[in-house]
Amino acid sequence: MKADKRYAIAVSLVYVQYSKVLDDIAETMIKRMMSIHKKGRQFLKDYKEKRQKKTDSLVEMLHHLLLAYQLEGEAEERIQAMQKVLGDREEQVLRDCENHLALSGDNYFLFLWRFFKSHRSTFFKIIKSLPLRSTNQDTAIEEAVSFLLSHQYTRKEWISVVHVEKIGPWKKEVTPLLELSWIPDGWWRWLSRKRKKETRPEEVNRRHFEVCLFSQIILELKAGNLYIEGVCRLSGTVDFMGRVREECGRVL
Repeated sequence: MKADKRYAIAVSLVYVQYSKVLDDIAETMIKRMMSIHKKGRQFLKDYKEKRQKKTDSLVEMLHHLLLAYQLEGEAEERIQAMQKVLGDREEQVLRDCENHLALSGDNYFLFLWRFFKSHRSTFFKIIKSLPLRSTNQDTAIEEAVSFLLSHQYTRKEWISVVHVEKIGPWKKEVTPLLELSWIPDGWWRWLSRKRKKETRPEEVNRRHFEVCLFSQIILELKAGNLYIEGVCRLSGTVDFMGRVREECGRVL
């Protein structure tokens, strides 16, 4: 066999092995993140079962408030009856209601960090080794990955996602550092103090942002909106063998 052909075969084998390594790394990341989400869902289920008494207490409180509201008499008398039901627990009842609503709709995202944190260094090593590319012109996830890597060693609870420049004593100019439209609605209450996606935050919770981004990467890979350059199994958009043939053609 001629040397050129041997080189071509060697190049092909290197490409195949390189693809397999990247593919295995990606599969590891996907399986690990899916396991983290599974644990999060189970934790929420167990959490709700443990807090059932608290939920029953809130329903009972609502029942007494409605009975007080339906009493005969003036509006002021009904309000006084309702205040008597609440007593000095108004703030506590409000917090309990907000905590309950925050976890409504099986939103278990709050609990994912406790299962993610022990794998954090592994996920960062993986994301550094995988050449993620967008299959369209939307590069928001790629930019978010770069932003995340720049904060890998940050230990602050909240990280800024805008650049603020003061203009005079009263005005300021706010420039976004990255696009946040890719963040699912269910994550927003944990990522931002604003609680609503319509209001752009100046900073996000670093821990929840990390888990959210890695979770979204998995979803985008499965949906075909992201691919890993050089991997033929996970992405149907990369003509891997075409690249092999091209490289072989250079030496034959």
